[in-house]
Amino acid sequence: MTTTTTTTSSSLLSLGSKIRTPYSFAKRNLNFSFKKKPEKEFVKTTWRRTTLSAMIECEHFPECSGCTHVDNLLENNPVVAQARTFFRSERGANKEGEKEFHISLGKTAKYRNKAKLVCRRNEETGEIDLGLFKKNTHDMVPIPNCAIHHPSINLYSKVLIAVLRDLNVTPYDEKRLKGDLRYVQFVAPDFSKKISNVQITLVWNDVKLTKLCSEVCEKFHATCASLFTDYPPPSVFVNFNVSRNNTIFERNAFELVAGTDEFILANDIAYGPGSFMQGNLEMHLETLRDIATELDDGEQTLNIVDLFSGSGAIGFYLAKELKTRVQSIEFVEISPDVQRNWEFTKNKIMNSLPSAPKLHLTVAPAGTDAKAFFQKKNCDVVIVNPPRKGCGKEVLEALTNDSSDNLGPSVLVYVSCNFKTFAEDYETLVHGESKVEGAIGDSKGQWKLRKAKGYIYYPGSLNCIETLAIFDRKR
Repeated sequence: MTTTTTTTSSSLLSLGSKIRTPYSFAKRNLNFSFKKKPEKEFVKTTWRRTTLSAMIECEHFPECSGCTHVDNLLENNPVVAQARTFFRSERGANKEGEKEFHISLGKTAKYRNKAKLVCRRNEETGEIDLGLFKKNTHDMVPIPNCAIHHPSINLYSKVLIAVLRDLNVTPYDEKRLKGDLRYVQFVAPDFSKKISNVQITLVWNDVKLTKLCSEVCEKFHATCASLFTDYPPPSVFVNFNVSRNNTIFERNAFELVAGTDEFILANDIAYGPGSFMQGNLEMHLETLRDIATELDDGEQTLNIVDLFSGSGAIGFYLAKELKTRVQSIEFVEISPDVQRNWEFTKNKIMNSLPSAPKLHLTVAPAGTDAKAFFQKKNCDVVIVNPPRKGCGKEVLEALTNDSSDNLGPSVLVYVSCNFKTFAEDYETLVHGESKVEGAIGDSKGQWKLRKAKGYIYYPGSLNCIETLAIFDRKR
């Protein structure tokens, strides 16, 4: 049975023997053109909406829970007003010469480079399908034409659905705790092209690779290779998850089943299927460029410590792009899972630079004796990109200890995904005050704000803003 939002498996899986022209086949079945065209970017620079009336147009709203609002994306976002008010009061934005806190809003369509979709039975057709849960329910809504996904995510999800139906894969039923496929993750990192290289992870309801799971991976890989002859077929991973909770991935339970690429490159950083990666890579690249602009004075040799570094997106970008000479970058990340992809990126960066800085990864909590760490590394610049809970007591103490001996960092780069905890940490850093229980109480504020800017990575999400703040140490 064919509906307006699904694709029949019989037509899609004719494969190479019947599909001589991927373009004509795709035009009939998927409403998408795969015909090779000259490579060109959607836009050469980040497209910004400057009006408050910016909106998202999507056929799946409001039933789909992926976006919580689609109209007046800046005006209706309460955290935007909160951030502007906060920085106006801190910087005296009404004084002559002071600038308003700028919010950068990029594309409102086709911007999302990473998506985790739930696999359940389609209530209308009774067939296996992919989508998101309705708000406050576990009822799945198919979203084949999601307006915010990179086109490759919509494209490859349709191909995968056809493969799943052809092989009679059973969608997961969380009430009965039975079924084969629970979730699928799609990563399509190339925001400058209509068709991106793709990494896909199937979350399979088993403890080991089954014959059916292997068949799905191999047939999907072969189908993509047959359809998209001008593009490399995706690497297909499986994550084995038999838990009874809503956790999507089981840690350390990934296996590459089809394809050869263990990592996918996004803004030249290697990511495995379980790595944290920003979902809007174009806006993230704008953030990285702004950081580099603030650190580039061309005169000083820098030693950098990158706390909460993850896979190293910020530190590696600075190693590659800063005009100011970087002598060393120390990456500090709590998760040991990043080690292999971090090493892959390091080798790639080192081989591409005529004189690469010394790069080192320490796997440890960011707050582990941070002050001594700054001094040992002769740190000039410290970068913090903490989780939503903020920097934490230990890191704040290290940053606010009196450094009149000039042994501490002179510049602090703070990237935050939670404005509430950023504002709390700001009070400690600048004013020596904290509302956080157990945090520093009467320490002197050691830092002065140089510049701050906001970024809307996810326009359809309320209360969501990425904040970049550059601080200089008071001497």
